[in-house]
Amino acid sequence: MYSDVVKFVTECDVCLAYKLPSHCTLGTMGRPNECSRPFQTLSIDLIRPLPPTRKQYCYIFVVSCCFSKYCLMFPLRRATADLVAKHLEDYVFLVHGVPQTIILDNGVQFTSREMDSL
Repeated sequence: MYSDVVKFVTECDVCLAYKLPSHCTLGTMGRPNECSRPFQTLSIDLIRPLPPTRKQYCYIFVVSCCFSKYCLMFPLRRATADLVAKHLEDYVFLVHGVPQTIILDNGVQFTSREMDSL
């Protein structure tokens, strides 16, 4: 019965004229690269500003693995490019290896000379 309904709907002129597309359009970046192992592709971002904690942390630096969805979160007192680069190198690259691709936004911390040199 299912195949009969599909065949009828795909051949019906009225159904084809009024059927709306059910898929989302792709964004400007296109399709994401396929990753086949953990920490091959990372997504990084800063959550800011937050109310300060007792130790005066106001920012959270988030690193997420696109393959395993594993998240690393680091509290920061200041959201500077050198602190972000230091945390990325010391706690991500040296522990899990250097990724093939990093997905990030155009925040000033990520477009700085420190991140370019890293």
